[in-house]
Amino acid sequence: HRSMENPDDKYKIFDSSDLQGGAAAGRVIGFDSTGVVVLQRRFTYTAAFGLLAVGLGCLLGVVVSSVRAGQLQAQVQALRQAQSETCRTEQCLQQAAYLTKIMNHSANPCDDFYEYACGNYDKMLPYDHWFAYTSVFHEMDRKAQDDIETALSKPTADDSPNWERKVKDYYWTCVQYYRTYIHDENPFITQVLNKTDHGGLGNYLLGRSLDTASVDLMFRTVSGKYFVPSLFSARSHWNDYLHKSNSDWKYTIWVGSSSRGVGIIRYNLYYSRHQDIYKRFVKEVAELLIRDSKMNVPNQAQVVETFASDVLYVEQQLLQIHSDSWPSQWMMFMSSNPSHPDRMLKVSDLTNRMSSLIDFKAFLSSIYGQDKITDNTKVVMYSEVYMDKLNTLLTQMKNNNTQEYNRKIGNFLTWVLASFFEWDLSPEYRLKFKSIRDITWY
Repeated sequence: HRSMENPDDKYKIFDSSDLQGGAAAGRVIGFDSTGVVVLQRRFTYTAAFGLLAVGLGCLLGVVVSSVRAGQLQAQVQALRQAQSETCRTEQCLQQAAYLTKIMNHSANPCDDFYEYACGNYDKMLPYDHWFAYTSVFHEMDRKAQDDIETALSKPTADDSPNWERKVKDYYWTCVQYYRTYIHDENPFITQVLNKTDHGGLGNYLLGRSLDTASVDLMFRTVSGKYFVPSLFSARSHWNDYLHKSNSDWKYTIWVGSSSRGVGIIRYNLYYSRHQDIYKRFVKEVAELLIRDSKMNVPNQAQVVETFASDVLYVEQQLLQIHSDSWPSQWMMFMSSNPSHPDRMLKVSDLTNRMSSLIDFKAFLSSIYGQDKITDNTKVVMYSEVYMDKLNTLLTQMKNNNTQEYNRKIGNFLTWVLASFFEWDLSPEYRLKFKSIRDITWY
């Protein structure tokens, strides 16, 4: 076959003898486009051995998989047993029974319409709905909320830090939780008004007398211990000057006007009709306080009338000096920073500036602690005009009639405290406070 010869040996004709080592013996069946022989391979011993190795590997994989499957099955079985044991408690069985009831597959809403319609479903299949909300995570959340509420609901002690009192006051202000008390167990009455060791709160209202020392102690109790703004307020503010000077103190104490004390009747109560409504409201609350404290007050009608008149007088005076001092106070704010160290006052100087009517060292110590306040502690009087006018007002009241001054300030402080802690009184009080708010918007 000369036609198939290839003198240039460009294309070589292969036969089976040209294959090396019998690695892939076969027969020639033709050529492809490049002239390479295409063989139909047959198994040899080498190929058989390779296949056997692959088979053994697969068998080993199957064995390993079977072992792992057995272990997994054992774990699942153990888990099922554990779950079965867990659900043998009475509560778990009850819950499972109720869940089984509500999954009644035999009930057909169409065929059994009249059986389950018109509210009969709950009668036919009773189910305690609280079970639907019972879970491990829900119980953890509920327990955590109960613990927090319990901690916030506990009353503060005399040595409680200021932040604790603020947090608890803020909590009750936010949630406005309805705590209904029997009058005989009213905490405000038993722990505040009837106790003489709290500075004589409500002394005049309850038929007792007050002196100047008692008024000062009463003020520290109301605005210090109970942290209720009254004649003025005190609070802490960040001080950039102290921060930049690397001082150990980063905050300063600000003393000034109190929106709570001076604004409790608001400007709209200047109208006579609102004043009459407000005065009647104060008298009604005073009568409730006397009734619930079970005190025998001689001339009760006159005492209540005097109490209400004193409250309105002091509040209107504070509101007036607050209004008069604001324009000039604003100009002082614009001209200089009251937090500047050069404008800060020592606590002893502040007491002298207020004619010693208020012991500021004792007052601030009741808020921030005795170890924090000394006579040389610097404070910011951010409402100088108001504080000076307040000093003038209190001095004039005391010089005119000391006994009347003690009575008016004492009644005012009693009222401020009662109105601030209205949620610690019974619902009867709260409804009255709500009614006056609806009328006067304060």
